Amino acid sequence: SVRQDFAEGFGLRICSGGIWGFAASTSLTQESLAEAVEQAYSMIRASPPTRVKRGISVRPVRERHPPDWKVDPRLVDTSDKLRVCLQADSSSRLEGVSSTLCVYGDSVTEWLVGNNQGTCVSYTTSSPRLTVTVYVMDGSTTHVITESIGSNGGFELFSEEATTRVGMEAASKA
Repeated sequence: SVRQDFAEGFGLRICSGGIWGFAASTSLTQESLAEAVEQAYSMIRASPPTRVKRGISVRPVRERHPPDWKVDPRLVDTSDKLRVCLQADSSSRLEGVSSTLCVYGDSVTEWLVGNNQGTCVSYTTSSPRLTVTVYVMDGSTTHVITESIGSNGGFELFSEEATTRVGMEAASKA
């Protein structure tokens, strides 16, 4: 079966008086943000006081960095992702291959980085991956070879040539 899932959340760190407080939530509401801030400050209040060494003062930065991919995986239809798996599977079925397993997955992460000096930087990353595992029986021995393509980028990583190549590489090594 093919399914598509999404997960989102945030984590925050607050430093006050040289003491750090942390909190996180999987809910992206104003209320959950307020609760997380209060949780982090509760952690700070529960900690013993510390001596603070003051660093240099810096000018706050506010930036939004757009993704550097060409094709956003979130906008690619599930049938196109399945086609990538089937194409890799087809190319990996060389003579002697008894079974294959092809898996496609991607995750897109929205990052927001800020500090108590007013800096706020946001950016988006994507990590799509196609993995092909080939099983070859040689008498009583099973050879298992796994090849994969993917990294940081968009769905453009999965051209017909690339998905065919990863399947053939796995099969030929097995």
